[in-house]
Amino acid sequence: MNILGFVVKLLQGGLGNLAAYLAAHVLLCLVTAFYIAGAMTAVIPKESVTRLLGRNTLKLVSYPAAALAGSVLSASQQPISVG
Repeated sequence: MNILGFVVKLLQGGLGNLAAYLAAHVLLCLVTAFYIAGAMTAVIPKESVTRLLGRNTLKLVSYPAAALAGSVLSASQQPISVG
């Protein structure tokens, strides 16, 4: 058995699986994130976001608000494993 051919076939299979995973990740996570961001833009007034995360806001207020918003968005984008 040719070792070089085996290594090339192994790398091709790994790269193919990586491409399939990235395609599924983009479809499941990023598209969902865009829909959630659009819903947030439609529902939450811009003034309240600016008040909580604006330039003149105290860090004691803005950092927890940003952490909470990031946690909500990242928790809502976890892929569901079917198995």
